[in-house]
Amino acid sequence: GTGMEFNSHPGQEFNYVLAGTLMVVVAGHEVTLNEGDSIFFDANYQHAMKALNEKPAQFLAIIV
Repeated sequence: GTGMEFNSHPGQEFNYVLAGTLMVVVAGHEVTLNEGDSIFFDANYQHAMKALNEKPAQFLAIIV
């Protein structure tokens, strides 16, 4: 498996990558974000994220 833990919740979610590289999967769509990149999505969809390159990643998550 992917080892990713999926969840969903009401609202909209904004993630901004502060450091590292983050893979984000939303409703089956996979996106790779690097430092300075961001994503905004409907959090009702199943979503998960994980750090890539065997390094930690830091990101800011805002849910509205």
